[in-house]
This record gives sequence, structure tokens and C-alpha cells, in this order.
Amino acid sequence: MDLGLNYPFPWNAYGRYFGRGAPPGSEPELGRWLEELERNLGVLRGRLGMRVVRLFLLCNGYNYGRLAGGRFEPPDELHPAFVQDLVALLAVFRAEGMQVIPSLFDFKAFGRAWQRNGCGDRYDILRDPWTQRIVLEQTLARFLLASAPYKDVVFAWEVVNEPAWNVRRLVPRSSAGGPTTSKRELSQFLARAVALIDAHGFASTVGHRFASDLDRFPTGSIRQFHFYPTGAIGQAIVDRHLPSFAATRAILGELSVQATGEQGQPWPELRGRDRGDTRARTTARLRHVAQKGYELALLWPDGLDGRGARSAPPGADPIQLSLAAQAGVEDFWRRGVVADEGEQEGPEARDEVAER
Repeated sequence: MDLGLNYPFPWNAYGRYFGRGAPPGSEPELGRWLEELERNLGVLRGRLGMRVVRLFLLCNGYNYGRLAGGRFEPPDELHPAFVQDLVALLAVFRAEGMQVIPSLFDFKAFGRAWQRNGCGDRYDILRDPWTQRIVLEQTLARFLLASAPYKDVVFAWEVVNEPAWNVRRLVPRSSAGGPTTSKRELSQFLARAVALIDAHGFASTVGHRFASDLDRFPTGSIRQFHFYPTGAIGQAIVDRHLPSFAATRAILGELSVQATGEQGQPWPELRGRDRGDTRARTTARLRHVAQKGYELALLWPDGLDGRGARSAPPGADPIQLSLAAQAGVEDFWRRGVVADEGEQEGPEARDEVAER
């Protein structure tokens, strides 16, 4: 199994770092994130053996286009800072011998903004055919052309992170912006974006939140879902047990090593083996994922890596993966996949290990 890390948005400058500010180009100091990226990739590849990083680009669209009269208007032309940043980050990944999954939009781009929930009110991209065509032709196609010389670096182009939150009826406005589009409109957008990515010769993917979303929406050529076995944003538990790779044929785009919070509840199938410290929990969860047959799993960060506190740009931007979680990754590589004596994995897991 290959491992990777979600490296969502440097300095937590969500919706601003890519393109260097809001408006684009207005905060040149944000360009320093590429120097931090180079340093951090060296740690991920050299010490932790990670091969893939997933990175959010436009996020909620805060510095992309504008809102006018209650409608979203895409920019008249794409600011050159976006393409410059994209090419620069791809060059860094090539130099470090790693691959990237660039994610064009986060679901918050299409959520309704309300009481500082971070949503971008850009749902016209999903609902209005003219706006959608401009965004795909002016922005996504431009990014694909710019990244063409780096096809060896791009693991897959991702259209949206967790788009199900834009259609689920019970999602509260305070976190995801509530439902803003229909399943049909969302599916059409995803299908058009995936087709564009495929036409440019890249692998395509969508960062689906639940395994069940793989059967509800377009997935791209590389199927992907995220695993957090707990109620999420007011929803009932959907993925309580991790399905096998044979059942999903997907990559695991997000998994948590946290112990608390919405993303940190114990995994029922581990029967308490992930209730200990972060190091042991990280190893137990990674081994369980490997036993399920997955070929790639990407950790969601759990905290700073011990090199000091995060600072405002252009200061240090440490990897947001704790030292304990990093030690758990190293233990995973040392201990391998097969269960220790006394660990009671289910028969499905034992069969999968035997087949490999």
C-alpha cells in the first residue's frame, strides 16, 4: 500500500494562498508557500515514505471571480498568478519525486455563505450552464494545458472535494452552507469536468465523502472516497465499517488519525485497538486499511509536526502531522500488514492478506 498526506491549504490561508491573495496577486508574500512545500515534501518522501499529496487549489473560491447582485460572476480572464503557482508547485513535486492530486474546488465553494461558515456562494457554477461553461473552459482547461508537461507528476486531477454536502438536505448552513443544487445538476457538472480532464490525457477523480457516493455520482477514472466512521455534520452514520477495496475499487482519499472530534471517533472494526495514543492509533488504522486491500491511503493532518508553531506568511509552515502520527507511520512500514498475534481481525481481512 502506498501512503500520502492531505496538505490542504498552506498557512491555513483558505481561498487565498493559491494565486497569492484576494484579489489574486495582491499578497505576493503568499508565494513563499512554495518554499515551505519543497521543504515539507522532503520530509514526507524521505522519512515517511509517502508518495502522493492531495492539495486544494481554489478552495471556496474566495479569490476567484466575484459576487454581484446575488450572483457569481467568473473573472473576465484568469489571473496569471494562478497558472504561475500551479506550474511552480508541479515543478516542486517533480524535483522531489512525488505526485500530487490537485483538487480544483472544495464543497464550500458551492455552499451558501452564512455567519462566517467559510462558504463561497459560487453555486451558480453548478446551476447556471453559461457560468459553468466559462469556468470549465477558462479555468480548468487552462490548468490542464499548463500542467500537460507535468503529466508524470499529476496522480489525478480532482474536480471537487466532498460534493455530496451540496445536495444533502440535512446539512446545516452553519458548516457546509446547506443544499444549494440538485443531484442532477451536480452530476452534470462532475461529468463535464471529468470528461474535460480525461480528454486532456489525465486521470480524473472526485473526492467523494461516502463510499455510497461512488454509486450516486460520477467518479472519474480513479474512484475515491473518504472514511470517517461516525455521524458527520448532523448525519446518521453512513460508513460505519470500512468496505474492502474489492468492493469499492477506490483510493482512500482521507482518513483520520485523531482521537476526538467529528473525525476522530474509534473505528468499530478495530475493537478498541485505536483508543490508545496517537502513534499506536495511526499504525492500527493504517494496517487495517492495508488489510482491506487498499492500494493508496492519504492521511488527514492532525496537528503540527514539532518544528514550531505556524506563523503568518511568509513564516514557517510546518507539516500539519504530529510527531506521534509520523512515528505511527514509521511503525506501519516496519511492522507490515499481517496482524500481530492476539489481534482478532475478521475473516474478510485474513482472506485478503492471504490472497496477497
